[in-house]
Amino acid sequence: MKLILLLFIMISCNQVDNISDSINKTNRVPTSSESTTKRWTGSVSSSYFPFNLEISSSFSSEEQTEIENMMNEWDSNISEIDIFTSPVNTIANFTPSSLGDYNDTTFGIYKAQDWHSSLSSSALAVTQYFGIRRNTGTSSEFIDMLHADIIINYEHFDFSTDSTFGTYDLPSVVLHELGHFIGLSHHYSFTPASVMYPTLTMFDYERLVYQHDIDAVLDLYVNSSAPAIVSSSGSSTSPLVKSSIRDSNNDSDGEVIRGVFELRPGGQCRHIENGVVKKVHFIKN
Repeated sequence: MKLILLLFIMISCNQVDNISDSINKTNRVPTSSESTTKRWTGSVSSSYFPFNLEISSSFSSEEQTEIENMMNEWDSNISEIDIFTSPVNTIANFTPSSLGDYNDTTFGIYKAQDWHSSLSSSALAVTQYFGIRRNTGTSSEFIDMLHADIIINYEHFDFSTDSTFGTYDLPSVVLHELGHFIGLSHHYSFTPASVMYPTLTMFDYERLVYQHDIDAVLDLYVNSSAPAIVSSSGSSTSPLVKSSIRDSNNDSDGEVIRGVFELRPGGQCRHIENGVVKKVHFIKN
């Protein structure tokens, strides 16, 4: 399996697509890329946890069941946090013309049969998040996540839940994207095992989280205290509520971020912030 994956990596395209920037870039500052921690700053008792992450009704009933199973896979393995509400609700599919319009009051998993022109057609799926960069330029810099959605590319790829030949395993894709939704970045090495590898092929079937993934979530929310949010005046401030990011393109205490994590079949994936490619990477031995 590793050999097959490496062959896909070797032939993958190195072209970087142009991504449109729908968020104001004023007052941007140079920052680190994917190494910057991304997390929801509220405590376990906050309004964020558990997330009411809803599934598009455009998915078939079988697909909806498997998506919910993947949400349960994360929940059942991390008893310290109640991550997702249960049962899971369905919502009407949402395919706005602008990616910025996903920044609404609904956390959703959407089925895109008309893929967004500002996203790479090579991406199986993306998790798009909105947040505020906090403590910029310090060792405690992080992105305070305020909203996120998962978008699956049904225009350019075929998915199934039963290992149909020539398709990608939808539950495996969703399990990976849920990791991004929670706050995890890509894992670049074959060891230790992880569902957060930056690539997934037709031959991959990953429906179980690994200990490395569990530990990564615990490190974000349980094993260490949440990063303090330091205002421009130097005093600690409370996290913004979800709706406040929609009020302006810049927050007084940090840069507004629209981030995109891609999952590609060919081995090369990208992390994008405000339309700028911040990281292009391959999985490594």
